[in-house]
Amino acid sequence: MFVLVIHDQSDPAGPSGPAGGRGRRVPLAGERRTIGSAEGNSIVLRRAGIAPEHCVIEPIEDGYKLVDLHTEQGTLVNGAFIAQRKLEPGDRIELGGCVLVFERRSRAPSQPAGAPKTTPAEQAEQARQDARAKAAGKAAGSGSPEHRESVPAGQRSRTSGGLRAARTAVYTLTAVLLIAGFGSLVPGLLGRADGATYGEDRLSLAAIYEDAGHFARAVRVLRELEQEPDSGVKEQRIAAELDRLQKLQFREQLGREELAALIGDQSLAVGEKLERVRSLQGTFGDLPRIREEIRERINELELVALEASQSTRFSLVDLAQMSEALLAQRDFSGARNVWMNLRESRLAVDLELLEAAEAVVDAAAGVEARELLERVDTLVSQDDDLGALIVLDDTELRAFRGTSSFNALNTRALELEALVAERSPFDLLGGAMPGELSGSRGVEPDAPEAPAPPEGTVRSETAPRVASRDLDQAVEAGDALFFEGRLEQALSTYSEGLDARLTYGERSRLARRIERARRAEWFLDSLCNYVEAEPIRVATVAIADRSGERKGVIRGVRDGEFQVDSEGERYALPPEQLSSNSALALARSFRLAPEDQLNLIFYRMTDGIPAGDSVPPEFKGLIRQAMESPERKGAADSAIAFLRGLPEVPEWGFFEHEGEWLSFREREQAQNHAAIRAAVAKLDKQGGKAYDAGLEELKSLMPVARAEVVEVLAARRSRMLAELLLRSELAAIEKVTASRQELERRREHALELIFDQVKYFYPYAHRQTEYHKVQQEVDERVEPVREIWGNEFQPAEGGVPISSRFNHLLGLLRTEQPLLMLGDPDGFREEPEFQPFKVLPSGADRITVRNLALDVEERLQLDRDQRVLAKNAEGPWVALKQEQEQVQITNAYRLMMGRPAVQIHDALVRSARGHCEWMSRTGKFSHFNDEDPELFDPRLRMIAAGYKSGGSGENIARIGGALAAHNAWLHSSGHHRNILFASHREMGTGNMGSLWCQNFAGGQEYEGNLLSEDL
Repeated sequence: MFVLVIHDQSDPAGPSGPAGGRGRRVPLAGERRTIGSAEGNSIVLRRAGIAPEHCVIEPIEDGYKLVDLHTEQGTLVNGAFIAQRKLEPGDRIELGGCVLVFERRSRAPSQPAGAPKTTPAEQAEQARQDARAKAAGKAAGSGSPEHRESVPAGQRSRTSGGLRAARTAVYTLTAVLLIAGFGSLVPGLLGRADGATYGEDRLSLAAIYEDAGHFARAVRVLRELEQEPDSGVKEQRIAAELDRLQKLQFREQLGREELAALIGDQSLAVGEKLERVRSLQGTFGDLPRIREEIRERINELELVALEASQSTRFSLVDLAQMSEALLAQRDFSGARNVWMNLRESRLAVDLELLEAAEAVVDAAAGVEARELLERVDTLVSQDDDLGALIVLDDTELRAFRGTSSFNALNTRALELEALVAERSPFDLLGGAMPGELSGSRGVEPDAPEAPAPPEGTVRSETAPRVASRDLDQAVEAGDALFFEGRLEQALSTYSEGLDARLTYGERSRLARRIERARRAEWFLDSLCNYVEAEPIRVATVAIADRSGERKGVIRGVRDGEFQVDSEGERYALPPEQLSSNSALALARSFRLAPEDQLNLIFYRMTDGIPAGDSVPPEFKGLIRQAMESPERKGAADSAIAFLRGLPEVPEWGFFEHEGEWLSFREREQAQNHAAIRAAVAKLDKQGGKAYDAGLEELKSLMPVARAEVVEVLAARRSRMLAELLLRSELAAIEKVTASRQELERRREHALELIFDQVKYFYPYAHRQTEYHKVQQEVDERVEPVREIWGNEFQPAEGGVPISSRFNHLLGLLRTEQPLLMLGDPDGFREEPEFQPFKVLPSGADRITVRNLALDVEERLQLDRDQRVLAKNAEGPWVALKQEQEQVQITNAYRLMMGRPAVQIHDALVRSARGHCEWMSRTGKFSHFNDEDPELFDPRLRMIAAGYKSGGSGENIARIGGALAAHNAWLHSSGHHRNILFASHREMGTGNMGSLWCQNFAGGQEYEGNLLSEDL
């Protein structure tokens, strides 16, 4: 059973908001649910941004799917726009001001009376659940309601009282041992304070790690438990748990490898990759960390698919126009391919729209196919089998391939081929010898009889040839005749090439040339008709023949020939001898029909085709007028292909773009190039918003113009890096680098002694004289660090001034590098010359030893330090002014010594201040609160204050101000080390009068140094 939980996003903190944890719950009991703002929907949400009928949730075989109802606002699932999507538990649906969470409704299992006892496996699982519950109770604190309710009332007081007494005794013994100098015994005693439950506690800890997906940590805990001889847990149980966890580890590794292989497979389309990654959810969805990785990858792939689909949406109107134009030309296969290519791209498009478009194409093909078959039947009834075969042979070229009508036409053509093969070529041609009729499909007299093809055979486009002449020779000879203006002979030569059994490409090559010659002839016929109807219009037009010789003016037309008057003499001029320039001059005297204007282009080609990859200017206007009619687009496309010197018409023909006629792909590239230029122009602007917009535009162009974007970015990067390498600041930075390296050597020298617990010992109460000597040596080692660093409580001095141009170039290189890596992940290699710039700070007006890093890892740490300091200064915190000042002092010293800055944490401030208040109230000065076992040591106090993670450490002092406490701690070895532990990431300082307390956390190094000492 599934349920929709509806949260009101307009009130995030309210009870029905996402933070409130509650919301309106709508059960989904297998029925269809509509969602919208109008009455009548199953779920009515009246919010701005929600359409009257916005989306629908429909049951499917194994769950539910969400379908957007073509809304302008769109529907988001997990932050990505969707057209339709299968819902998974936990999916977050965003509509206007509402968030709908799709969840699986759980039911509490009930066991009827008399039910059989649980199996051993079920008992083991119940034991693990009990262990997890017990661990959760401990993590929440022994005083939590969950913990108290787990113990019967009569038993609780005895159990908790005895446990508190035992803990108090152990902690008291620990304090005595510490004072006596036996600090090495403390970790073992503290870890085994409750020996009776030690084994179960370790199992509980392993169960917590398992629930979080940290199987390696759980195995490590069990390995440690395995080495404990008196843990109270049977070896067989530990072995069984280890075996189960190791299997989970193996599955986790397998899942990561499969996921990485899928993501790295460049041969898969985005859609297919997305489907395969989703399939991994069912296999590895029970492993927490793998589940999260898979979800992140799915979100990334959905975003890529969305960007790709958005990049193609602009051409959907063009695709519809292409389909209509191809249908008008009877190219049903081409029209179908327009939509099939979009379907196979696996982009986020409307599948119903595609199916409807394909159905229209298929229906139109069916109507035309029926008419063709009727013509074939008529010709067969007239005993013209060859004519019937020629009809179907024309359609076979490409027009019906891929449609449902193709099989019927192909079967009929195979039957006709069998009939033609059985008959004599003399019978087919009415007694004429082979070759006497141009365009015939005669068979050589000595050719063997062709057997009838078996039923279901598809005609191959690579069948053996029986041509009467070589195809290339026919094309070459026909072209020579065409460019001489001998159109009839050219047509005859081209047609002789059709005597062969040709592939589609070969037939297309000849068919285009036949059309070119025929249209040139048609133009001459039309021109004769124009002149014959209105000879007065050309009375002043001087003409010439194809040799260029001036012939005079035309006075009329007789018997299909022009009557030319030249110096008082009149003679006849056949139209094909008219020069193309003269034909153009005559045509301009009349208002030509669009078809004749198109045919004029083909006749002008008889003078030859200018070399070049573009259409000559004189033809552009004629082609533009021809393209206005879908019926003429095919012929116009063919003309453009000839004029551009292309061997064939590209798929979907040509389109005008900025005065040039380009193929669909060329136009897409031109549009992409224009978009890239516009985006790069924004990158060159100083404004931040314009620059960010340019980067986003380049990123959106990646799916369709990846190579072009990468080329532009790489060239831009080379120019900027070359300029940066010439900047004068580089030489001065090298000197700062030398000082920074010396600073690192001095730090290591000082830290070596500070963390030498033998020489810089603790405690030192009974060895004061010896201790003062080593403390003096520590101070002497720290002072050289301060000489280079400067006063840690003052701003840095000196350094190298950095110009705004230097920072600007460096910022651009860093910002644009991720986009370049995204576009060319395999080919991009960071330049060796760029390595020194990677350690420099971003946007700094001065380079000093404080902000210059020696390697990339340290650069990341220094940048984090600046964010921590800024956050500490920003607040607000529960820390008082003097408490915040003490944190600032601590961080200043840590940074000077090369340690990461620590972040203020409110829970640690409350813990430290609470301990100061206790010491002030009781007059005691100690790390141990002997009045409340739950606040006994620093770790318990931090947990009680709400801090749950990481190691812990505490410094206390009884002295004047924040700086005095700091200086006192620096002259106590244990406290000094505590301040400088590299693992500390968070801290809080508490103050009450002259009492100070520091609480550190975030790492595993510190567990000791809890000795009370009056400073």
